[in-house]
Amino acid sequence: MRHDEDEEQDEEKRPDIYDNPDCTWNDDGSVTLQLHYPFEWGKHETISELRIRRPKLKDMKVAKNSGDDGGGRILARLCGRKEAELDDLDIYDLTVASDIIEDFTKRSRANAGTGDNGSER
Repeated sequence: MRHDEDEEQDEEKRPDIYDNPDCTWNDDGSVTLQLHYPFEWGKHETISELRIRRPKLKDMKVAKNSGDDGGGRILARLCGRKEAELDDLDIYDLTVASDIIEDFTKRSRANAGTGDNGSER
């Protein structure tokens, strides 16, 4: 099997983020993700959800200039958190969050010039 066929099969297995019951699409275009694997930060905070805002150009510049291969820096920025706060984020939840960020980019290209912020489902 070719590599691109493997990727297509992987895409088919991923849950569609629009149908993901863990994602709430907010009126401002952000998405609230209920984590499958909540985790502790510090002594008094359990992080059980992330509100991910739509990225701006400045966010993309920071990610590009920092060599943010794993997406941690951009995710932290979009959630208004420090990178260290997300160090214990489970890989499953990171994957869903990454899919949300990727979707922001895809939908921005598709809606360019329409005035649609993508918050309608």
